[in-house]
Amino acid sequence: MPYEVWSVKLTRLLSIWYKQLVDSGYDYDSVADQLGIEPPFWDIVGRLRNPLLKQAFHELTFYQRVWILKSLCDNCMVS
Repeated sequence: MPYEVWSVKLTRLLSIWYKQLVDSGYDYDSVADQLGIEPPFWDIVGRLRNPLLKQAFHELTFYQRVWILKSLCDNCMVS
């Protein structure tokens, strides 16, 4: 899959996660539990909005990229 396609899909998925966060009234722990990810995700990747809306995946910090990929794996294991 080309990087551009993967990047769009990743941005959409993270936007869904952030929409769940907004819908829950920013209950970080509850949403993390629903998604099967760890609560520190929000502190590392971003607490208020999807960082991929302003930056490409490769422009994020290494730590943010690792946490996004880890959380994708965690989410896959739960669903």
